[in-house]
Amino acid sequence: MNALVANSVWAFVLALLLSLILMPVSVILGARYGLLVTPRLWRRGRSKRPVTYLGGAAVCLATVAGSLFSSKLPIEFMVILAGGTAMLLLSFRDNKRRRSRRMHALLRVLLQACIAGAVWWFVFSDLMPDPFEGALAIIWLVVAANSMNLLDNMDGVAGSTAAATAAGLTVLAFMSGEPQLAVPMAALVGACLGFLPHNAKRARVYLGAGGPEFIGFLLGAAALQVSARFDGSERWITAAAVLAVPLTDTTITLWSRLAVGDPLAKGNVDHISHKLARLGLRTLTIAVIHGVMALAAAVAVALAFKGTPQLSFWILAVYGVLGVLLAIVDERNVRVRSGLWRWARYAALAVIALGLLAVPPAVGAALDLRKSKAAFTAGLASAKAFDVAGARASFASGGELAASAERKLDMPLTLVARYMPIVGDNLRAASALAKGGRMIGPAAEEALKAAEVFPTGPNGLEIGFSEGRINIEPWPLAVERLARAAVSARAAVTDVNAANGLLLPPIANARNEFIERGSDAARTLDTAGDAAALIPHVFGAEKPRTWFLAIQNPTELRATGGFLGAFGILRGESGKLTLERFDSNNDLPELSTPAPAPQEFADNYDRFYSRTFWLNANMTPDFPTAAEVLANMWEHATKTRIDGVIAIDAVGLNQLLKLVGPVNAPPVGQITHDNFLPLALNEAYVRFPEKEARSSFLLEVGREVWSRLLAGNFSNPSALLEPLGDMVGTKRLQMWSREEQDRIMRLGVAGDLHPDDGSEYLMVVGQNSGGNKIDFYARRRISYRVDLTNPRDVRGAVDVAIENGAPSTGLPPYIIGPFDPKDPPGLNRTFTSVYLPGYTGILGSTVDGRQVGVESKSEKGLLAASQFQEILSGKTSTLSLQTAGIIARPGLYRLLVQHQPNLNPDFLEIDIELPDDTVISEVTPGMKIKDNHVTWSGKLDSQKEFLVRYAVTNLGR
Repeated sequence: MNALVANSVWAFVLALLLSLILMPVSVILGARYGLLVTPRLWRRGRSKRPVTYLGGAAVCLATVAGSLFSSKLPIEFMVILAGGTAMLLLSFRDNKRRRSRRMHALLRVLLQACIAGAVWWFVFSDLMPDPFEGALAIIWLVVAANSMNLLDNMDGVAGSTAAATAAGLTVLAFMSGEPQLAVPMAALVGACLGFLPHNAKRARVYLGAGGPEFIGFLLGAAALQVSARFDGSERWITAAAVLAVPLTDTTITLWSRLAVGDPLAKGNVDHISHKLARLGLRTLTIAVIHGVMALAAAVAVALAFKGTPQLSFWILAVYGVLGVLLAIVDERNVRVRSGLWRWARYAALAVIALGLLAVPPAVGAALDLRKSKAAFTAGLASAKAFDVAGARASFASGGELAASAERKLDMPLTLVARYMPIVGDNLRAASALAKGGRMIGPAAEEALKAAEVFPTGPNGLEIGFSEGRINIEPWPLAVERLARAAVSARAAVTDVNAANGLLLPPIANARNEFIERGSDAARTLDTAGDAAALIPHVFGAEKPRTWFLAIQNPTELRATGGFLGAFGILRGESGKLTLERFDSNNDLPELSTPAPAPQEFADNYDRFYSRTFWLNANMTPDFPTAAEVLANMWEHATKTRIDGVIAIDAVGLNQLLKLVGPVNAPPVGQITHDNFLPLALNEAYVRFPEKEARSSFLLEVGREVWSRLLAGNFSNPSALLEPLGDMVGTKRLQMWSREEQDRIMRLGVAGDLHPDDGSEYLMVVGQNSGGNKIDFYARRRISYRVDLTNPRDVRGAVDVAIENGAPSTGLPPYIIGPFDPKDPPGLNRTFTSVYLPGYTGILGSTVDGRQVGVESKSEKGLLAASQFQEILSGKTSTLSLQTAGIIARPGLYRLLVQHQPNLNPDFLEIDIELPDDTVISEVTPGMKIKDNHVTWSGKLDSQKEFLVRYAVTNLGR
C-alpha cells in the first residue's frame, strides 16, 4: 500500500510538471499551426482573442505519461487510458474539419459508444456480465464523456471540476480496494492543476475538442470501478454521485433547451455557470464553486463507503433540487411567449423539485427493506434450526427495519410524488411492501411464541417425545398461536397484492417475491398448525385411538407402494403410543365375506378379491380409499375399531433405521441403514428359503426398529424433521384418519389422487400380477408427449417402458418365480394403469408395437387405461397410448404428475410441442426450450408440477 501511495504521489508530480511545461508549448503550437478558436458564447469569461484548443491534448499527454512512468499499471487501467485517448482523437480530428463537413452528433455518439463498448469488454465484462448492465455501462461512459464536454463552457469550470473529482477518486480508489486506480487519478489531478493557471482567468488555452471527453471518460470509468463494491442500483447511484456536478449541469441544460425547443447539441448560455454569472458571480468564483461542489460530492461518496450509503442518493437529490431552483430563479435565457407558459414551466420545475425531494427517503427505505429482507431470511434459517432466540432477534430486527422504511415513505417529502404518474404507483407499492414487512414481524413473533410453549433443553427446543409419550398440554396453545400467525401473514400478503400499477422492475420483482414468500410462509404456518393439532390426535390425547400399521414391500408392487408384508397395531392413549402387535401378513385374520368399501372401489377391484384378500386391498393408488378398506377389513374380521391407518414401506423403514441406529439381528448380524434394503428385500430370500425363518428374521428387525422409535428420546424436533419430510415427500409414509383426514391431506401425507381442474394430469401405476418379487430388478421409464398446436384438439402420447433386469436362474423361485408353472422363470408380469384427465379419449394403444385394447375405468374423476405387460428376463416392454383432449386455457399449459412409490423411482421425459410463432413467457425452472418444444427429464421420486405460459403471435400467417 505504501508503494502505491508513493507511486500516486509521483504520478501527480510528474503530471503536474509535464502539464505546466506543455501548456505554454500548446499556446505556441496552436498559434503556429492555426489550432485556434474564437470565444463566441460568453464574453465575460472568455478572452476576446483566439485561443488554442490544445489544452485537452496536453492534459491527456501529461496524465498518460505520469501514470505510465510512475507505476506499472494493470492492463485494465491502461485500456481505460487508451479508451479516453481514443475519445480525444475522435473529437479532435472531427474539430479540424470544416463546419459543413463535421459528422452528425448522433454518428459521433455511436462511435463513442463503440469505444466505450470495447473498454467495457476488456475491463468491466467480468464485473457486469449481464447484457443489460453491460449496455448501461456503455451508456454511462458515453454520458460521462459528453457531460464533461458540456461543462466546458466557462473559464476554469471544467478544469476545477475535473481536478476536484479526480482528487476524490484518488482517495476512493484506496477505500474501495482498487488502490492501483489511484495512480492515473492522481496523474489526472496534476495534469488539471497544471492546466488551470492558463485557463482559469483570461484563458490562453482551452481543453477544446476532445479534452473534456478524455477527462469525462476517465472519471466515468473510475467512478464505475470504485462503485463495484455495491450491488444493483446502489452501484449506479454511487457512480452518478461521484460525477454529480457535470451530470446535474447536463440535466438542467438539456431541460432548458427542451423547454424552449432549441437543438440539444447546439451551444447556448443555459448552463449552471451562466445562470450563476447572471446572478452576479465572477468567473473565478464560479469555477471555485464547481470545484467545491465536486469535492463535496466525492466526500459524500467516501462517507457512503464508510457505512452511510444514503449519502450518495442525498447528494444527487440535493444537487438536483439546487439546479432546479437555480433554473426557476434564472429566466433571462428562456424565451417565452406568454405568462401562462412561464407559470406552467415554473409549476413543472416545482413538481420535479418536489419529486426529487422524495428520492432520499425512498432510497433510504429501499436500503432498509433490503436489510429487512436479509434479517427475515436469517430468522427463517434460525427457525428451521429451532434456534428460537436467534430467530426472535432476526425477526425483530426485520420488523423494525420494515417499520423504519414505512416511516420514511410516509414522510411529507413524498406526498407530491405519490400523485405523480408511475412514480406514485411505485411509492405506494414500496410503502405496501414496508407495511407488509412490518406485519410479518408480529406474525413471526406469534409463531415463535407457539414454539415457546414447549420447554428448552440442552439441545434446544423439546417437543417432549420420550419413551413413546408426549406432553399433551402445550399443543392446543401452539395450534392457536400458529393460526393467529398465519392470519397475520395472509393479511400482509393481501395488502401487498393490492398495491399494483405501472411498477418498475425492481419494485415489481420485490412485490412478486414478497407475495410468493409471504404466501409460502402462511402455508407453512397452516401446515405447522395442522401438524401440531394432528400429533396429539395420534397419541390419543383426548381419547384412546387405535391405528393399523401397514408395512408395504415394494419388491411386489401394489398401487400404493407394495404388498402388505407385515402389519402392526398401535395404541395411543393419554399421550402415549404403544406397539401392541407386530406380525407377518400370515397372521392377518381371514375374511369370509367382503368388508364394506366405497362403491367405486368395489366396482373397480372386486374382481381381484380386494375386500377379502389382504394383499390386494391397496390396488387403488388413492391411499385414503385403500386405508379405509384396510380399516374396514380389520373391523369386519375382529370387531375392533380402527381410527386410522399408517403405512410405511421398506424404504421408509430404512429411514427410521437411520434414525434409531443399527439393529443386531442374529444370525445375520448388525443391520444398518446401509445394508437393510438389499438384505431385507432380496438377500433374505436366499439366506432363508423357509418362509417362517425369513418372516421371523424380518419381523425381529421391524419390531426392534419400532420399539426403539417408541421408546427413544426424540424431544428435539430437528432430529425428526429431515427423515419424516423425505418420507412424506416421496410417499414412503402415508396416513389416513377417520376424524382428521382434512388435516392429513393439507399436510401432504394422505397419498391421495388429487387431480387439479386447471391442469392436465398423469400418473403411471404398476401392480405385480406374477406372484414373485421381481420388482426389485425392474426399471420403468415414462415418456409423455403432447401437441398443443391446436388447442381444440390436443393430441398426446404416453409410453411406459419396463426393463426387467432379473435373472432367469440362480435365485429361489420365491423371487423370480414362476408362480404359474406355465410362466418362464424371471418373468415380470405387470398390470399397468395410466391415469389421465377424465375427458381424455384413447385413440389407440400398443404393446411393443402390437395393437391391443385397453381396459378403461373411472376413478376419482380420472380415466385409468390399463393393460398387462409381460417382460421376459433381460428384456424391455413398452405400453403406448395415443390420446386426444382439450386444454381449458389456451396460452397456459399446466401438468400435474403424481408418482407411485416404487423401489426404483421412475425416469420421466416430457415433450410439450407449442404452435409455431409462439412466444414463451414462463416455464417451470428446469424445463428446456428448443424452437417450439419445451422439454424436461429426470427422476420421478415425488410429485411434479409443470407450467408453460405462452402466446401465439401469428406472424407466420
